[in-house]
Amino acid sequence: MHPRFTGDNSPDTMAPHSRRYEPPVRESIVEAAQVIYQRYCSIYTPTMPKPVGVAIDPVSHRGQLVFTDCPVLLPQERFIPIHLLEAAQAQPKESSR
Repeated sequence: MHPRFTGDNSPDTMAPHSRRYEPPVRESIVEAAQVIYQRYCSIYTPTMPKPVGVAIDPVSHRGQLVFTDCPVLLPQERFIPIHLLEAAQAQPKESSR
């Protein structure tokens, strides 16, 4: 019997499919996902749902917001969780001198 996914990320409760190896996310993918998230934030009102992340194609950088806790991704897509997007948004960009 497989453990049920209860929403927390402890190894005992993670769904078996979520235990696979995920390579590190390239900064360019996070930046592209952040643009998608920022566009949503620019029209966001408190009555609209908050996304849990962005599903994005690492080659074309096309993506869409995800509002479910267990997103179903296409084989080539990567999921960028909202905490990475908000952390990247909070960090000031380095100025090039």
